[in-house]
Amino acid sequence: MRMLEKNWVRIYHSQRMVSSSGVEGFSTPTPIDCNLIPLTTDWTLAEKGAVEKGMMKFTLPRDSNLITFGDRFYVDTVPPVDYQDVVTAEGATHMVSGVEPTLNYVTIILKRISG
Repeated sequence: MRMLEKNWVRIYHSQRMVSSSGVEGFSTPTPIDCNLIPLTTDWTLAEKGAVEKGMMKFTLPRDSNLITFGDRFYVDTVPPVDYQDVVTAEGATHMVSGVEPTLNYVTIILKRISG
């Protein structure tokens, strides 16, 4: 039931780019329609007594290998229009904390950026 198209939301992805001089920047945000699911596990509930908030995951087809660790996402918000804010990913709410490839799909784990 969770994979129905009516449950999809639009999030925006900014790919992390590092120049040859070591300066970090981000690409122009591109929209992705996906089924964003809160990430909770029995381990966190048993170990910490509480569920860590702000972790989310979604799954994409295997051919979309563009998402890597450190990329930024705009979830429940609209990305900025100003170029300087785009390059610094100002206003991004989540960052990629894990990429788990399987045979046919890639699961992306997002962690909320503090702030």
